Amino acid sequence: MCIRDRYQRRVHGESISKNSVKFEMSLTIYGDLMSQPTRAVVAFCELANIEYEFEEIRVLRGEQQTREYTQVNPSQRVPAIKDGDLSMFESHAILRYLARSRKVEDHWYPEKDAKRCAYIDNYLDWHHQNTRLGSSIVFAKVFAEALGVEVTFDVEAQERNFHKSMKILEEYWIRDCLLYTSDAADDLLCVDLGGRRIIKKK
Repeated sequence: MCIRDRYQRRVHGESISKNSVKFEMSLTIYGDLMSQPTRAVVAFCELANIEYEFEEIRVLRGEQQTREYTQVNPSQRVPAIKDGDLSMFESHAILRYLARSRKVEDHWYPEKDAKRCAYIDNYLDWHHQNTRLGSSIVFAKVFAEALGVEVTFDVEAQERNFHKSMKILEEYWIRDCLLYTSDAADDLLCVDLGGRRIIKKK
């Protein structure tokens, strides 16, 4: 079952995670599934069996700018979460928080292995301003016109950024980065959801 189908079932109040970690259902995710960072957080919760409620914030309708949502996320972006009395935003910070607070399987964010965590943190922090920002050209060239959205950024500059990011991705993250050990090569990490999967070169 794809993430969107699972999300739709949640909207209609169906329980879908038989082995879900019970955490008093305190977690609420605010987001728009058109947003890659939102999809990363939702996918992590689904794959790690973390119970949550989903509040859809339709970005194209400007719902992220409402007074109510601004109280959750003053930057008026998605995603954001509320977990009990905690409110937070920034998808990668959310992924790390959930990995720690829900005590998920160690392969997601192996805190006992400082070196692997350092690689994960390094990539997650690099990804936002590089591969993800550069890939906005896909939205600009493929989806913007169909959705009736005005492109307000410099497409040519982002295309240059995209090609530069792909070069770094290929020459460092895929070729040289030893993020995946041989015995964990088939395991998912938070990196896989926050950006692109990084594979150790054999």
